[in-house]
Amino acid sequence: MSSYKNFDSREDRFKSFHGLRTITIICVILFHSFLPVAVGPKNPRFIEMQYENIFHLIFINGTILVQTFFVMSGCLLAYKLEVYAEKHEMRWTLIPKVITGFWIKLTPTYIVVLGLTATWLRYAGSGPFWEIAVTKEVQHCRTNGWANLLYVNNYLDSTLCMIHTWYLGANMQMYVIGSIVCILARSNRSKKILLILLFILGIVTPAAHTYFQDLDAIYIITPEIVRAFKNDVTFNEVYRRGHTNIVNFVLGLTLGIFIYRLQVNQVDMVKFKKYRFLFLLTIPAVFGLLFIGSVFYKDEFQASAITKAIYAGLIKPIFGVICALIIIGCVFKIDNVYRIIFEWDGWKIPSKLSYSVFLLHFMIIRAMTGRYTTLTTMNNLYMIEKSLNYVIMSYIAAIALFLLVEAPLTEFLKNCLEFTIFNTKIKSIQPEQNNGIYLNKNADTFIDEK
Repeated sequence: MSSYKNFDSREDRFKSFHGLRTITIICVILFHSFLPVAVGPKNPRFIEMQYENIFHLIFINGTILVQTFFVMSGCLLAYKLEVYAEKHEMRWTLIPKVITGFWIKLTPTYIVVLGLTATWLRYAGSGPFWEIAVTKEVQHCRTNGWANLLYVNNYLDSTLCMIHTWYLGANMQMYVIGSIVCILARSNRSKKILLILLFILGIVTPAAHTYFQDLDAIYIITPEIVRAFKNDVTFNEVYRRGHTNIVNFVLGLTLGIFIYRLQVNQVDMVKFKKYRFLFLLTIPAVFGLLFIGSVFYKDEFQASAITKAIYAGLIKPIFGVICALIIIGCVFKIDNVYRIIFEWDGWKIPSKLSYSVFLLHFMIIRAMTGRYTTLTTMNNLYMIEKSLNYVIMSYIAAIALFLLVEAPLTEFLKNCLEFTIFNTKIKSIQPEQNNGIYLNKNADTFIDEK
């Protein structure tokens, strides 16, 4: 194995993930802050006018940003397995260990939050909006919470239990597929063929659903859908399914392998700095994608079925490629503008709290919405204030959840199962075994542990 003396530690190379993870989860909270705005406005005309404002349309259409998590998750899974293969033979028996280890990392904290939602949450307040904002979810969690713990809730259309955790179900399903591909595909050729086939599948499936079921090109968020907490057909069939989101996880797998090979072969990336202007265009390109998608909110724009299908099939991989370019620019220090932002040390602590924030934030938004006692006059300043309040409250609550539940339970289970599960993924990738190279064991979820 080649020496890596000319490289920084590979853990430091993924430092930008802290910033990407934190900024993305904050954006998720801001998007979900639309809930109280739609439930009890005193001036509904103000809400209607937001769909005429291009800035607000871009904001509402920002649901695509959650795809960032799929890219990062797939990237780190493939990368860590490549590192593991340096000293160990890849056998099929590793698959259940990897999957079980990932399940155990996510589930203890998930169980606690799900338990709170199904029991004590209904006693946390009252008000004229409490039934629609809170009680309905409590009832669904008491009935269908099992689907969340089995990570199949994104295929169960009848449940509204912790609806935002469709991501965890989709990510777990893709993690299983990604583990099988990376472990069983021994040769580079077979791995490449499988990844290409899965990538094509990830493009075709959302396009096929959109065309044959006559769905919207994007998940269109309307006040009616939010107010009634209804599951939209596009949301169910395209937005939250595992197979319709696999394309960016596959891109992440490819990216992880690509980064590893460049490092092992000690490819000189300095020569690519002359193209750094392309990396500077990535963030504007993201806003461009959001702007293009916003046209589907316009009543005067009636897209054909084939147009909607093409857009539905291509929007996710295009976003994933842009995200991959940002990561490559940061990992290999080609770009020094976005890299400085994403690698800021201040992102580390919020990044560690991201998983707890993700689990808690929607509960907080629902509870605060349910406690409204009167209709509210909406304006831009009020919306900004409430959104920032939800972000701050989510992080404060996440500190307690992380310190009391996530960190101790994960460490306890790691020690209990160290030999059978965690030892396979972590101990074999210790610094002394891989030329000082080490990856944090929870980097493939929302959070990197110490």
